Amino acid sequence: MPHAAGVIIVGAIVITIVTTAGMISTTYVQFLKGAMLIVFSLAFVVAVCVRGLSTTPKQLLPGQEEKADFYVYRNLAAISQNGQFVPQDTAWQLVEMQEAKGAKATFAKLSKDGKSSWWMLSISPSGGGPAFKKHSGKLLAKMR
Repeated sequence: MPHAAGVIIVGAIVITIVTTAGMISTTYVQFLKGAMLIVFSLAFVVAVCVRGLSTTPKQLLPGQEEKADFYVYRNLAAISQNGQFVPQDTAWQLVEMQEAKGAKATFAKLSKDGKSSWWMLSISPSGGGPAFKKHSGKLLAKMR
């Protein structure tokens, strides 16, 4: 059911109750709303206590009973070649580079086995060497 239909139905019920029973019915409406707030708040608290809070979400995979990590970020070592950083692993090919001026970051579109994905170029100030970090394409789309 669409949200608007639910609002209209509940509104019609409340208006009918209030117009037929007067101010006494408004007390019942408030009582009903308060009870619903308590019940749903309690259900939410119980669900959070049972599942717990975590900054590393887990997911159930088909055919497995244990939960798996939601996403694991990957790094690819990079080398400088002809004034441009390219992946050290030759299985990966550099397709294009884009600079995000607002974020002051450089993103690279890398391809492997016909599949392309966006990575962020990271140069460690501690001397760890340049690396490509797996990155979501959503951020890049917002920066364009």
